Amino acid sequence: GWGKRSGATSVVLADGSIVLIGGLIYNDVWRSVDQGVNCSQMTAAAGWSARWLHTSVLLTDGSIMLMGGWDSYGVRNDVWRSTDQGATWTQQTASAAWAARRAHTSVAIGTSIWLMGGSIDGSAFNDVWCSDDLGVTWEQVTAAAGWTERAYHTTVTLPSGSIVLM
Repeated sequence: GWGKRSGATSVVLADGSIVLIGGLIYNDVWRSVDQGVNCSQMTAAAGWSARWLHTSVLLTDGSIMLMGGWDSYGVRNDVWRSTDQGATWTQQTASAAWAARRAHTSVAIGTSIWLMGGSIDGSAFNDVWCSDDLGVTWEQVTAAAGWTERAYHTTVTLPSGSIVLM
């Protein structure tokens, strides 16, 4: 039932359901409990502005986090949290310590959120940031990681807790 979109994100909840978040001109959230065969709308208008090229992660407490991205007003550095599978959202911070960006990547390790890279106005980043308090405050881990500045990349976490950036 959801319209064509690009730059959306998704997470898989502990119960195996898939949650689709935003994308291009949308600030809606959809959920599928049958591996994507059918979807139901969790909200038509989340608290965050319609956006794309943001990032989302699932924390071990089951909450979904949304960070940054691009909306019709520009690039964002806000952070939002949902504790009810994407139906409602609470702003954790309107302006995180990291520069506004799009096309970045993030991972969750336990209740820590790690945000890396991205771009704004033709410039790319190779910085790494971490939040241990549900995205309210952020600490810069490094301003210049060993990898070159980039956007549109991806990351995964290994069982050891290591982060692999590609």
